[in-house]
Amino acid sequence: MTSPVSFGDAFLMAKLALRIGRAFTTGRKSAPAEFLEVENQLYSLSAALAALQNAKESENGASLIINGPELPDHYTPSYRNNQDIISGMLSSCKETLDHLKKVVEQYSIISTSDDGDESRKKRWSREAKANWKKIAWTTEGGDLAVLKSNLTVHTNSLNLVLGVVTNTQTERLRNDVNQVSHMLNDIHEWYVNNLKNKPVPPVSGSDPREEKKSRFCFELHENTGTNYKLVCPQATLGSKFAGISVATSSESDQLLQCDCSHPTDYSRPRPHSVNTFDLSPLSFAVRVAGSERSWLLYKLSNKATNQLTTLMLKGVPPEFMYDFEESVMHKLNINQARVMLHHNMANTLVHISHVDTESPRLNLVETMSDPFVTNHPISAIKFVLGNSHYFRDDIDFIQILHYKIINADNIWDEPLPTQSLFNRSRTAEILVNYRKDRGVENEVIRTIIDMRWNTQIQLKADDDMVEVANCDCTSFNEAGTAYAAKSITSLFHFMTLEAATEFFKWSEAVRMELFVIHLQYPRGDEKVMLRVQAQHVHTQRMHISDADICILQDTNTQRFRMVVQSRRGYSILSQELVADFFQKLAAQGRPDYSSMTYEVYLDGTGRRRVRQDPNGLTHLGFADVSVDELFAIGLTTLTGGISAEGRISTLNLEVI
Repeated sequence: MTSPVSFGDAFLMAKLALRIGRAFTTGRKSAPAEFLEVENQLYSLSAALAALQNAKESENGASLIINGPELPDHYTPSYRNNQDIISGMLSSCKETLDHLKKVVEQYSIISTSDDGDESRKKRWSREAKANWKKIAWTTEGGDLAVLKSNLTVHTNSLNLVLGVVTNTQTERLRNDVNQVSHMLNDIHEWYVNNLKNKPVPPVSGSDPREEKKSRFCFELHENTGTNYKLVCPQATLGSKFAGISVATSSESDQLLQCDCSHPTDYSRPRPHSVNTFDLSPLSFAVRVAGSERSWLLYKLSNKATNQLTTLMLKGVPPEFMYDFEESVMHKLNINQARVMLHHNMANTLVHISHVDTESPRLNLVETMSDPFVTNHPISAIKFVLGNSHYFRDDIDFIQILHYKIINADNIWDEPLPTQSLFNRSRTAEILVNYRKDRGVENEVIRTIIDMRWNTQIQLKADDDMVEVANCDCTSFNEAGTAYAAKSITSLFHFMTLEAATEFFKWSEAVRMELFVIHLQYPRGDEKVMLRVQAQHVHTQRMHISDADICILQDTNTQRFRMVVQSRRGYSILSQELVADFFQKLAAQGRPDYSSMTYEVYLDGTGRRRVRQDPNGLTHLGFADVSVDELFAIGLTTLTGGISAEGRISTLNLEVI
């Protein structure tokens, strides 16, 4: 580093970690599957470094994080030691990243592939793919498991320092330099004790002799306009889905393949009907809202009929779900979005908003209601605000959409931006399109109704109607002029009770998607107070093998919330901690997790389940005593609590 403490370096290190992470699995076919875990670790480390830099730039963190040369001579040695601790941790982290950068440069090659989006990119060389277990991934010659362990230690330690920085906002800690020093010393001690070139036990099932097969099957259905027809009960991915980390066929001209074991059984769908599907410039993949994870492949080309069609894909095994969503569907959508934007073909699936600002946003549809189900005949919509109302009976189409969002410039990044770099919108859009045959000047042609996780939706069975209450609405005329209104109640009148029931069901399915996001991510009025990575976290009902733990604080109520989730985001535990959580912790030496808890998980069939327990958790346990110590230190940074000896003790958390 250029100086003992340089937070400019922290910023550059964050960018370096992000760049290495993206390079780690460029071209999934050329990268071992184990590299995905390292990629995710590097993203987490980048986020921790960026957060530390942001804390330095904030006024509240300035009392702790300053450059050593700027300290006056009369400042206490403990304050100078604080700077040495942080500087040392950053220096060690930079050393790890610099070494890893050299490894990537040494074992990757520039190659040109058949698919344009992958051309002229760095890919792992044959030597790296064949001998990655022998590569010295750390400066001490450690293997990939040691690298992953060290990256976790770097990330956790920096996040704990960030917790101390955040809590220097309080006058009590800001003025108590010795107390801050004790906290940093405990963090540093844990850091030194755990950042070692020691062997890490192999993860169960990682023996290459017992590698699971990477080919999987799923159901494929084609939309007929009124329903879905089964095309193939055991379809697989063809190699046109380039860059994925699951096995593909050698038939390079196929998007999808039939893997049925009885191809001569004429009662089954014929394989050639699967092979005829291909991508078009308008193709796009969208997950259908609901507990069962299924996807629509929009506007595929049927080479046998020269028509565009839509397929539904369902039944992906849970163990392949993350790789399928991240490496196949997300990658497809990024590439298709680039094509659409390049040719000015923006639509409801892909479009840029806030185009008149310095930071335009790209909106990609992530989940939606099934358009072929929600588009039942609807007789009218009535918008009500107080004693006023607006009535339309010329409805053309209704759809419910939820978007993920990223800065528009980042869509062109190389390698492709991963899902973790996108933000999830906290609202879904009920899109209502009207027919354009009324001949009214400046007539409204569409309305967008913003739906939230707590929007009140009621089925009025006696009236074949669905009521969506108190939502913000924006209507647009053909010139694009917007008319906004707040707290509108929308009454959807359908021609049959069946149609109203289907629309209500899909509205509730999308609302549940929003509720899961509400549980999973920090809310608008919450700030992250503590973030810890841990392996093998368990409660009385859940066991998460690779977890992120966050303690969040509501800036209005000052209440704390704990979120524990798997790295892949399929398992989530959210609990608003009891009001006197930290007081009880100080008095009893044991945390109280007895408040309302929500749990989200995938069952054995891949269906999402959401469970509520008013009694909370009996315990939050860790398999590793070092993680127990880490979490204890983390909670102490939030309370500033020091024992009589000036040391932090563990919190009697259960260790299995």
